[in-house]
Amino acid sequence: MDNRIIIVGAGASGLMAAITLLRKGKKVVLLEAGAQTGGRIRTLHKNGAAIFEAGAEFVHGDLPLTMGLLKQYQIPLYPVGGAMAHMEDGKPRRRNVFGGDWRLLIQKMAELQEDISFAAFLKKYFSGPAYTELRHFATGFAGGFDNADINKASTKSLFREWSGEEGAQHRIEGGHARLTDAMTKDCLDMGVELFTSEQVKKISWQKNEVRVTTASGKEFTGGKLIITVSPRVLLASQDSESGIAFSPQIPVQLKAAKEIGFGPVIKLLLQFSEPFWNLKTKKAGFILTGEAVPTWWTHYPREDGVLTGWIAGSRAIELRDKTDEMLILVGEITLASAFGFDYAYIHERLLNAAVFNWDREPYVLGAYSYATLQSGAARELLHQPLEGTIYFAGEALYDGVSQGTVEAALSNGAHIAGKI
Repeated sequence: MDNRIIIVGAGASGLMAAITLLRKGKKVVLLEAGAQTGGRIRTLHKNGAAIFEAGAEFVHGDLPLTMGLLKQYQIPLYPVGGAMAHMEDGKPRRRNVFGGDWRLLIQKMAELQEDISFAAFLKKYFSGPAYTELRHFATGFAGGFDNADINKASTKSLFREWSGEEGAQHRIEGGHARLTDAMTKDCLDMGVELFTSEQVKKISWQKNEVRVTTASGKEFTGGKLIITVSPRVLLASQDSESGIAFSPQIPVQLKAAKEIGFGPVIKLLLQFSEPFWNLKTKKAGFILTGEAVPTWWTHYPREDGVLTGWIAGSRAIELRDKTDEMLILVGEITLASAFGFDYAYIHERLLNAAVFNWDREPYVLGAYSYATLQSGAARELLHQPLEGTIYFAGEALYDGVSQGTVEAALSNGAHIAGKI
């Protein structure tokens, strides 16, 4: 009997599962559709010192697995700094968005007995004209920060996340990919069979036997299989670039995957010849605009001229089919309007630009997950292996307070590998 364990996907979850199994002496085959490992972690280097984080960027608090790995690989962090600025028509606006009405909203979320969608919650408790601004901000926060459709998102899950103590925010010195690169080297040192640019197209299986066929025609066999692809890839049409065919089919598991929220994100990565925002703000870390690109952040305390624009939720859906050139133009116009400069002033200072539209990345098809009213039951079902042979893992299957993070992917990858 073939005792190899095949893992589909070499993102944070797949790498963590591989490390866990290799440390126990298991034979592991790791298949990655992309040209490099890392999944939704992707670091680009521009003009020497400037770093573009196309995917995961922040370390949210003192996360045990993430921090443990960074310590093991001797990768340093630096703190995320700076103030939050609200820019409108060229002037900073004083707003305390987390003031009295927000505290009332959190209180009502805490008192909620039966879970309902966040849209239904806002309609039930905050429908009056006095709460118009609160509804607008809360909807934008759920869509922007949590990447959630408020018509599907669980209010109790949002409360658990919003009321938690997240702790200090950090970035990884040299970029987030240093972590997955170190994990990849760790796997190779322990003897993993790693294959990149091998997109899985068909999985044939029976108890304790799997045969995986890739788009290049290669076949890989093993006794067990861990699938770490996103829910959207799992649900993709078998005829599409992203789709995977199962034989025999797995309709119950696919139905469960459909119940897990998974939203889009577009990241605009712009490097300017000078940090022009310092002319209107002081020590800005995050910048809110109320424009087409509502959220931006700097690398403060680093002054490298890089601004990251964040478009998530419904706004990302509206813009998903725009070209990269058009999205960069939207970003420049947003900044010109918010800071009160001519478009030419912004454009002349733009040195480098990149766009990552994760909804259109064929091996991901989105950004990260959020909890719906049905997610709990769906994750519980997907945590049960098929005939002790096919296992599902990944950030979307994590059930805890760090949802939507690299920590979630690492934690679930280790958990599922532990079952094997």
